[in-house]
Amino acid sequence: LFYQLSLVAPSRAHAKLIQIAGIASSIYQSLTFTAMHDLMVTLSFLSFLIAAGALVHWLYLRHVGLLLLFGTLSIAILGIAAALYYTGSFGRALSIAQKSSLILCTAWLLLAHACLTRGRVTVRSNP
Repeated sequence: LFYQLSLVAPSRAHAKLIQIAGIASSIYQSLTFTAMHDLMVTLSFLSFLIAAGALVHWLYLRHVGLLLLFGTLSIAILGIAAALYYTGSFGRALSIAQKSSLILCTAWLLLAHACLTRGRVTVRSNP
């Protein structure tokens, strides 16, 4: 998803931020089941924030207001979940915030992908 978004990004900076940080977030997230759980969660969270920030800026440039608002809300819920996690507030609120942020961020990414790649076919060749 992040790679496909990077192919139609409005600038090289957007493309690289979305591609590298987004893929890194996915890789770190898949490693959260290791002994270094806390480190992997932190790296995944920070990488996702970088990719999401680039995507939010792209949506701002495209004047896609509702999608921008939905993305900001999704990131805010993710921030609340992170605050609960890093303050050690393990309980029902953390569980709800984590599940909500997962659903909202996934829906936002899929909607952003559908909106930003609609009708665009881009093939990049490796030089």
